[in-house]
Amino acid sequence: MKSRVRALFILVIVVFLVLSCASSVRVSYMQPSTVNMGPYKNLAISSCVPYKGRINYPYYIRTLDSYSNALSIRSSYGRNLPDLIAQYVTEETSTRLYETGFFNILPPKQTDSILNLPYQYNKSREFKKLGYSAVMIPKIESMEIDESIFSRVKTIIPEKTMKDPNPKPIIKCTYFINRVANITISLTVIDTETDRIIAKKSYSDSYTWYDTFDPNSYFFDIDAQFMFKSMISNSLRTAVYDFVPRNVIRSIKLMENKVKSEAAELAYDTLKKGNIQDAQKIFLRVWRESNHLPSGYNAALLLATLSDYDGAIDLLNEVVSYSRDEEAIALLLRLKEYKQSTEAAIEQINSTVVEPDSTVNIYDSVRL
Repeated sequence: MKSRVRALFILVIVVFLVLSCASSVRVSYMQPSTVNMGPYKNLAISSCVPYKGRINYPYYIRTLDSYSNALSIRSSYGRNLPDLIAQYVTEETSTRLYETGFFNILPPKQTDSILNLPYQYNKSREFKKLGYSAVMIPKIESMEIDESIFSRVKTIIPEKTMKDPNPKPIIKCTYFINRVANITISLTVIDTETDRIIAKKSYSDSYTWYDTFDPNSYFFDIDAQFMFKSMISNSLRTAVYDFVPRNVIRSIKLMENKVKSEAAELAYDTLKKGNIQDAQKIFLRVWRESNHLPSGYNAALLLATLSDYDGAIDLLNEVVSYSRDEEAIALLLRLKEYKQSTEAAIEQINSTVVEPDSTVNIYDSVRL
């Protein structure tokens, strides 16, 4: 698993370095997740617990005025909506976490077979027999939707003619549909060694859709399922960042050759051709020979693009000590932050399982 994560990290670096240009370069570093899942790479994921609260299910979309009251248009949601959305959460959660390459996942169907054992079974023991150190339980905490139809009326007075000196006003009615949906999802992680909740993260989102329609031949592009699935996708995209260390790419501008050095121009030209290592060596040589500030700054920055943060920070310390340049100081602080972030992420990846603390059966209470 570690080799897969490391290989992915190196691949991302290589791809973005190839895309570097002469005016800026891309620096890659790792960002730790909000929740340290390093000890819990063997993760069982259960099916999502559907929303169990009350939702009103009108057969027809409610109308808000006298003109729209005559319409009878069926609602886009029904009684099976909570189960359908929970099924989608189940699929998306397991798929997104699996695709990170960080986890070895026990699929929901197998996880559920253990969680559904009678109460007297020690469920954590069953997961540990299979080698799984944590269980993640998705749950829909709240779910709301409101649909309404209303109209706007415009009165048009036709021009008078010889044939019709007193034309009747024309009533033009435009119909609108408004949909508003809200959802909150939680992801609870339980340590199978201690039976303790080690993390619970909640994600809320809302979706509003507003459009005109013809009641005689209406077809709505967006229905309730689409709205909830869109919100779920957005929420789980954020969830991945909370549970998995990730690679981050930042574009940083080179320092211009502002106190121009002809020798440094060769480094800029070399970088335009995509040869980062040679450009770095030229910048470094110019800095050593003449204390040319842009060359020292750029030599350090290019070391960072090659993931040599220690070398980049050491060289920038040297540049800052000589020049006290504000731009160089800012880069030094930035690279120190990237290095610390990467070290924290790697520490998560290499974390081991915590020691036992207590033994209680908690799974059923989380799934209520």
